[in-house]
Amino acid sequence: MKTCYDSGMENFIFEVVTDNAIHLPPQPRVREVVVPTSYRTKSGAKFKARALQYCLEDDVNILQDNDWIVHLDEETLLTTNAICGILNFCEDGRHQFGQGVITYASGEIVNWLTTLSDSFRVADDMGKLRLQFKIFHKPLFGWKGSFVVTQVSVVVQGIL
Repeated sequence: MKTCYDSGMENFIFEVVTDNAIHLPPQPRVREVVVPTSYRTKSGAKFKARALQYCLEDDVNILQDNDWIVHLDEETLLTTNAICGILNFCEDGRHQFGQGVITYASGEIVNWLTTLSDSFRVADDMGKLRLQFKIFHKPLFGWKGSFVVTQVSVVVQGIL
C-alpha cells in the first residue's frame, strides 16, 4: 500500500480473493473476498478464473464500470514505476486491456538453469503478449495470470 501512496494514488482498493478465509485485519483499502465452495460459474471455470468471476457477480462487485482492475498474484511485487505505467495506461484511455511484463530472477542468481528458464518467460512476454496488445489491443493468444489491467465494464459485459 505504501508503494501506491508513494506513487500518488488516491482512489484504490486491494481485493484479496481467496477460497479459504485468511482473516485479514480490517484496513480502509483492503477487502477480503471469500469465494463460497458452492459457487459455480456459468462457463464452468475453475481455480483462479472461478474466483475472479465471483468478484464480478452483482451482489459481490463494488466497482464501477469506469474503474480498472489490476490482477496480481500473491508473489507479484509492485514498484512505483509499474504503478506509474498502469496509471498512464488507464489515463490514456485508448485501450481496455493491458498486460505488464513480469520479470523474474531479479535478485542474486542461485541456479543458472532456472534463471535461464525464467528469461524465456520474459522473452515470451515481450514477444507474443506485447504483439497481441500492440496490434489487436486484446488477448487473442492468451495472457499471463498476473499484471493484467482491464476496465471493469469490459469484463463485466464479457467482451473478450
